[in-house]
Amino acid sequence: CAFSIFSSAVATLSLAVDASAPEGLETLPLSLALILQGVANLVLPICKRKLGLKASYLLGASLGIVACGLLILGCFLVDFSTQCIGSALLGFSLSFAQNYRFVSVLFLPSNPASAMSAVLF
Repeated sequence: CAFSIFSSAVATLSLAVDASAPEGLETLPLSLALILQGVANLVLPICKRKLGLKASYLLGASLGIVACGLLILGCFLVDFSTQCIGSALLGFSLSFAQNYRFVSVLFLPSNPASAMSAVLF
């Protein structure tokens, strides 16, 4: 599920900002999403330690909701900066979503392969 969301985000981020992006900056939102995804992978263990498992994943999901709202607002307003902020937050939240597979093993330790495949598909 997380990987299909990422691949659809790659396809749609570049298309969504095409009307509002200045010349030569069409791929900036996608770049911001990828960079923030890497940063979030570094921050995620700290979040888990400080906030706990449930709160950190709720934070990631909440950021994803806010990111989608900002992307929709940016498309309606044809505002490139709003789309860039939404893309950056989306990358941050995708990092949390891609780590759901590791948490699924905690809830089904007897069959980790089945737990991971349920999350990934």
